[in-house]
Amino acid sequence: MLRVIPGIIMLLKKLLAVWMMLVALVASSQAISFTFVGSTGANVTSSGSLGANGYFFQIPTYFLIGVGSKSASISYTVSADAGHRLTSVTLDPNGTVQANSAVSISAAHSSDVATYSDTSVALAQLGDSTTSLLTQQSSYSVTMNLSIVNPEADSIGKVSIMQVFYTQEPVPEPATMIGLAAGLAAFLAKKKRG
Repeated sequence: MLRVIPGIIMLLKKLLAVWMMLVALVASSQAISFTFVGSTGANVTSSGSLGANGYFFQIPTYFLIGVGSKSASISYTVSADAGHRLTSVTLDPNGTVQANSAVSISAAHSSDVATYSDTSVALAQLGDSTTSLLTQQSSYSVTMNLSIVNPEADSIGKVSIMQVFYTQEPVPEPATMIGLAAGLAAFLAKKKRG
């Protein structure tokens, strides 16, 4: 009986390694899908995929010079691959702020809200912000709100391209795990009898 245990442990390690390679292979060949729904307050001149997990919205006329405020919204749907769920979103605006201009972005994903904000006295490029999606659904209908607020006559705020990137992970399949457990139980029962 003691000779059988190391063999079983080695078999389990090999099965786990094969399982992990298969999951990694499937995950690496997948692409998240996006559908642009529409916009208000921003003229989206083009949109499209960025690699396997990103999407961009080109909004060249979304800027504000001088005192005032401007807001817009962009709506889209995002879906993970079959058998996957979305786990995080990165908001990555391409633009600038200057003279205390403030750019704020929020993207509602059910009860999860991804946010980004930036203000600068000197001319500065906008950065990015990543938010974990706690609800981890396979699909979201997203409304992204953009806002520029300029407090001074020489304030400039601009977002020319809005990019979003998502991560996904496979949903654990109970049937597969049950099948592996049943196979192991049958193997152990056969070893015990033999």
